[in-house]
Amino acid sequence: GGASGTDGAYGIGGTGGSGIVIIRYLTSKEINQETTPLKQIMIVHHQLPLATHGGNSLAGVNIRDLNTVQFSNLVGASLASKQVTLPAGTYHMRGWAGLYRANNHKAYIYDVTNTKLAIAGSSEHSWETDATTSSSMINGVITTTGTTVFELRHAITSAVSTTALGTNRNFEAAGAEVYAELEITRIA
Repeated sequence: GGASGTDGAYGIGGTGGSGIVIIRYLTSKEINQETTPLKQIMIVHHQLPLATHGGNSLAGVNIRDLNTVQFSNLVGASLASKQVTLPAGTYHMRGWAGLYRANNHKAYIYDVTNTKLAIAGSSEHSWETDATTSSSMINGVITTTGTTVFELRHAITSAVSTTALGTNRNFEAAGAEVYAELEITRIA
């Protein structure tokens, strides 16, 4: 036989003690119950109003101005003063930071709490003499044993005024200017 109606589906319910698999009909309420936790994610941006350039670069280390939480359901995480604070756990971090006309550059995640490099980004180049933009990409996994503060840092060869950390595109329909992004997913 089978179940009548359309309110559910068949599911495997375990064994009956004798090694026989028991299949039973699940109601739609049982199907819709969350059986695994939702991914905890935080997405933060260096975001400025439409038609605003990204800012000056220094020759050396620049701390990217992460200033907007685009989305977060990551319990215990916060963004304040360009810094992301995370509770103990294991996290997959990926992101990017753009650069305009400032030569060699490399973004990275810096562990402020423990004063060390957390995740290195890709080595990139944006010609100072051309109107080119490139982005350094970051992708890695870190584990923290306690509350830890992180920054998105950007090592840059040349100091460039006004536009180095991003040149605006002023596309009204596309919204604010975004010059860097960091996405953090808790994996344990």
